Amino acid sequence: MKKRTLVIFGLVSVISLSCKKESVSPNNDEIEQFLNQTEIQFNGTVLGNGISWVFENWNTKIGFNYGSAWGFVADTTIQNRSCQIFDTEEIENICLLKIISPAFCIDSSYIFKKSIFEIGKKQFNSSTSSIYEGFVIEASSKIESYSTYFGNQENSSFEIIKTQELTPSDPEQNNSKKLKLWIVFSCNLYTDSGQKTGEIKDGKFIGVIEVEPDL
Repeated sequence: MKKRTLVIFGLVSVISLSCKKESVSPNNDEIEQFLNQTEIQFNGTVLGNGISWVFENWNTKIGFNYGSAWGFVADTTIQNRSCQIFDTEEIENICLLKIISPAFCIDSSYIFKKSIFEIGKKQFNSSTSSIYEGFVIEASSKIESYSTYFGNQENSSFEIIKTQELTPSDPEQNNSKKLKLWIVFSCNLYTDSGQKTGEIKDGKFIGVIEVEPDL
């Protein structure tokens, strides 16, 4: 009787392990397809609005740009990097999505600056954290702006799943280098008064940021 019980238990264990091995997350295929995309784009649900934007060129209604910002401390060499995709005609209720990096010193090494955008899970910046910590996600409608910065991001996620260094337009010059990022995220959005307005769900963003080489 004991042997029969052990055999049955062993079969159940094998079946259980086989099922676990063959099970596939429902998002795996979607993420695999996303990793194979190359166009600048954003797909996701923002405050209940389904968004599917692809930037091809400036002849379409979808625009894209990247830049830097400073002024949060007296030292102007402390900057951050951002990239944003937007609906130039503001046809949709949500018309812009922007991702802002942690601050860093532009005099730091290129290796250090590039490490900020390495593959992996990242934290969110907030009003209680240092400017050198975490990313901020912003979204805008025709009448309001929203941000992850002003509220709790418990159960939210932000992950860079692929990074590609783009070839400089002129390798002979000391040009800024550009990194293409594949990012997946879900987060809570708040007004600047701290009122939660909703969420971004299943966001998938391919964008480009600019990082200086060693100065």
